[in-house]
Amino acid sequence: MREHMAARSGETIPPHVWDDTMRETIENGELLKLALEYLKSKGFSVRN
Repeated sequence: MREHMAARSGETIPPHVWDDTMRETIENGELLKLALEYLKSKGFSVRN
């Protein structure tokens, strides 16, 4: 999956950047927030 995470300039993003970003996104609750927003936008009833 990391191979698909290329910068627009054609440079590849170092793996630790992707890992650090995902870890922070999960730990600070942002991933869950985004998932809930997405499900709500698709018409799912979501309780939080």
